[in-house]
Amino acid sequence: MEFVIPTSKDELLSRKDVNSYCVEDLLTIRQIAPALQAFKSACHGNADCIVNNFDTLFSILCLHKDLDPITREDAWTYLLRGCKTFFRSLSSVLDESDLSRDDRVKNLNATKMACYLLCQFMELFDSEATRPAAVVAGKGRGKKKQQSSSSTDMDWVKEKKDGIQMLLEFIQLSLNKLWDPPVAEEEFVSLVSTCCYKLLENPATSKEKDALVAIAHIIGNLVKRYNHGLSASLKIDQLLKHFEFLTSPLAQIVEIIVKDHGCKSIVTEIIREIGNSREALRDSASGKAYAAFLVEIAEKIPLFVLPSMSFVLNLLEGE
Repeated sequence: MEFVIPTSKDELLSRKDVNSYCVEDLLTIRQIAPALQAFKSACHGNADCIVNNFDTLFSILCLHKDLDPITREDAWTYLLRGCKTFFRSLSSVLDESDLSRDDRVKNLNATKMACYLLCQFMELFDSEATRPAAVVAGKGRGKKKQQSSSSTDMDWVKEKKDGIQMLLEFIQLSLNKLWDPPVAEEEFVSLVSTCCYKLLENPATSKEKDALVAIAHIIGNLVKRYNHGLSASLKIDQLLKHFEFLTSPLAQIVEIIVKDHGCKSIVTEIIREIGNSREALRDSASGKAYAAFLVEIAEKIPLFVLPSMSFVLNLLEGE
């Protein structure tokens, strides 16, 4: 049975073929509490806890709007705990020089399931944290009902950092060994990278140093070991166009990718994309964001920026 990373939740509710994983037990609200307790118990030393309880966690994702905050927070807490349990087992498995096909397939499915759930839960909680209702201090009777379905006492800043760190620990493993041939599928790389870029769209993330650095290392690993270089340069260019507040955080990320992961060519790719962009000439906000970004990376990594400046000379002339 293969877990195929879906592009939408609905894809997991119907089996594409006999060999693909399908969610067969989509739980009701009443079934969630006992199922979650069973998952909590399984997290203690059971490396298969994520796989065996995937349907429970997926059901929580589907029903999250109808669940109380405590249930969702517990699900996140137990998910992190389960991921740590599985991570310890996976680390030992990947240390083995020769993996059997059964071990490879089993651990590949579990890895994709764990990372899928991590990304989905982080995107969900982060999206809710940015909603106006989530930051209003529920004063007055008129707002109480609105707050009850989405408000949370959870320290999401800390929890998000822990989630990103867990994702980084997975990505730092020799995961390519799980595929045959040993090259990670594009859907897996896209799952992880898309989550990172979505988290960056929240201005709060870029202000959290530990979270920002961890995201930079995830992207750096994806670029160096998972053939994500071109996609990363395109996405960074896109983020600069639409989120001016990301100019400095993205410069920090690029610096880490270059210095810590040795991926020098990404600088050339990004600057080439900027040079080819018409947005800088049409939109003053994009032009300012590009200019601020280029100045900052030139200060941080001048040896890698200066040889590529010819790509943006046309923009300078346009100014």
